Amino acid sequence: MKKYTDEQIAFICDNIKGVPLKKMTEMFNERFGTSYGDSAINSRVYRYTSGNGLVGVINKGQRVSPSTEFKKGCTPWNKGTVGVCGIQENCRATQFKKGNMPYATLPVGSEIIRKDGYKWVKVKAPNVWKQKHVIIWEAAHGSIPEKHCVVFKNQDKTDIRLENLMLITRGQLGVMNRRGWFSKNAQLTVVGANVAQLKIKITEKSKSKCT
Repeated sequence: MKKYTDEQIAFICDNIKGVPLKKMTEMFNERFGTSYGDSAINSRVYRYTSGNGLVGVINKGQRVSPSTEFKKGCTPWNKGTVGVCGIQENCRATQFKKGNMPYATLPVGSEIIRKDGYKWVKVKAPNVWKQKHVIIWEAAHGSIPEKHCVVFKNQDKTDIRLENLMLITRGQLGVMNRRGWFSKNAQLTVVGANVAQLKIKITEKSKSKCT
């Protein structure tokens, strides 16, 4: 902690009343040729004085603005509402509606479409969900291998027909995303996946030659 002289402390005590804290810092630095920051001077103000007495600075036991305090017997502006949203129309539109069921209360087998655009199926209570296209793929081909994923050939996440699903590696997915090789045309997406796989193999072979 930086040491303040008796003269500096006396200067703060003699001049703080009615002076904004930022101005006090400027006055102090100008008087003593120092370069203290606001926080440093403020800490001295609250250590050695009761504050500057200005509204907005709260000291222990101080009533900052009696004219605006809540008066006994007055009716609160939000009486009868639930939180702030109780009086805002644009907020009410997003509030939970009576009769709606949260995800955790829906029965197993329930289907929903989330914000990500995928169809999800509740597979286990209380709140375990799985993408429906993954369920369909695994029902026909078994579990998805590690570092693989199932994508939609035509990029339509709601088209969960088995013939529209394609298994690719995470490596292929990265290449196709970077190159923009996903297409609404299913055949072009398949071609892009094949080219991505070929590119990966060429890169791996080139690396093996260098080692």
